[in-house]
Amino acid sequence: MNLKAEIVKRVRRFSDSSHDSYEICTVCGSNTKFSYNSWAIDPTLLRGWEGATIGAAYLYRESMFCAVCHSSYRVRRLAKELINAFSPECVSLEQLVKQPVFASLKILEVNEIGSFGSFHSILKKHPLVTTTRFIPGGPFGIYRNGASIQDLESLTFEDSSFDLILHSDVLEHVPRIELAINEMYRVLKPGGSCVFTVPVNLNISKTFTRAEFLNTGKRIDLHKPLFHGRGGGPFRVLPVRDDYLEITSFGADAASVLSANNIDFMTLFDSNAKFGIGEDLVFLAMR
Repeated sequence: MNLKAEIVKRVRRFSDSSHDSYEICTVCGSNTKFSYNSWAIDPTLLRGWEGATIGAAYLYRESMFCAVCHSSYRVRRLAKELINAFSPECVSLEQLVKQPVFASLKILEVNEIGSFGSFHSILKKHPLVTTTRFIPGGPFGIYRNGASIQDLESLTFEDSSFDLILHSDVLEHVPRIELAINEMYRVLKPGGSCVFTVPVNLNISKTFTRAEFLNTGKRIDLHKPLFHGRGGGPFRVLPVRDDYLEITSFGADAASVLSANNIDFMTLFDSNAKFGIGEDLVFLAMR
């Protein structure tokens, strides 16, 4: 049992249950309940996004936890578009990793994906997956506890190393996002794909930078600092997740910011999205 996941799923406002739903999970394949939690995001972060609707949308995105594998709506969206891209006949990531063609792909997973590692726990069954983890100051390029220690701004992998790169809500925390984007596409093989998410607010027309870093490492805040990870309510004092600084706030122009030369880029929507203001977006880049 994942104790942290169970706490987050079960400790919630009584009224939250009215938002629960029952569907098939695109991560584990179970037909089960998805639990909403209005304490999934710190109120400070919700206020920083400046809008009740975007706050509600992102509470939905970061909760709706699968009763079986703990995956959130965001993680299931990533799994769904990955399935659509590689094997639409599959129902779940659990099925997809067993497909011979998909199993032959060399995959880079940037950090462990999923609410409490839900996506990662299934993806690691893939025979050719490399998972990365960031440790400030490195050492980079070594393996520790099953993961390759990497700086996304300067990956140690050779050019054209991977058929598929996966990551979820990582790029908004990278200081020099343009370097990270170039590095990811550098290590992608010709014909390869990158499937990922970043938090997007379609009510904001233009992506902007919240903080910059000097060569000394000193942080200069250009806007009020916002941190992702810690929840609200009782979770404000219970460190169930790490806090990460939001460095880039993505707006409606996110696709142009995230694309690069020689890359075909697609923005994928959920036709049944509850809010449709960015909480459902998944990006697919093809070299």
